[in-house]
Amino acid sequence: MNRCNRLFTVYSKLLKKHTLLVQSVQTGFIMGMGDLVAQTVVEKKPLKHVEFFENSPVFYFRNWASGLIMGMGDLTAQTSEKQSLKQLDLLRTSHFFGLGLTLVGPASSRWYKILSKTFGEEGSSVALKKVAADQLIFAPVFMVIFMIALNGLRGKDWEHIRKELNAKYFDLLINNYKIWPAVQLINFYMIPLNYQILFVQSVALFWNVFVSWKLEQDIKD
Repeated sequence: MNRCNRLFTVYSKLLKKHTLLVQSVQTGFIMGMGDLVAQTVVEKKPLKHVEFFENSPVFYFRNWASGLIMGMGDLTAQTSEKQSLKQLDLLRTSHFFGLGLTLVGPASSRWYKILSKTFGEEGSSVALKKVAADQLIFAPVFMVIFMIALNGLRGKDWEHIRKELNAKYFDLLINNYKIWPAVQLINFYMIPLNYQILFVQSVALFWNVFVSWKLEQDIKD
């Protein structure tokens, strides 16, 4: 217990000193974990062996991707006995990790600060206003941005991206509204500003599993 307290103290100090960096890195890790769970638990299919570390522009993420794999080792061993870590599509996971680090984390951190500055930080009415703004403005707009960015990393052309948006955007948005208004109400009402990203991303691990699985599905004509 003391060790957990010490770790939390260190985390809190780092969060206070390097808020954006810490929130971005933790978002990247959790999004990457979500994709790994989607591959190993949900899809349970033979995934291509990706040898991209020497020749890919995502070389920068090699060590962090390896860390994610180690962290998920026990889970993958228990849930996917027939699938080795070498069969994981690590390039796909690095896309989620990279977007979490460079897009989702920074954007969410800045957005929560805007909400706090606009509406305040305490009270039930403040929380309700934040939820309304978050779900009516940020969620629908940012989901489009995320889908475009992810498909861009995958090398898809605009025609494919347009089809992807038409086929999957509204389904993702509807499922978003089944989960996130309640989560964000708790978040904005009970969680201090600096810890809101951590709380959201702890729930988002499961959401990212669904998003990763959904966006990996083929578009039906």
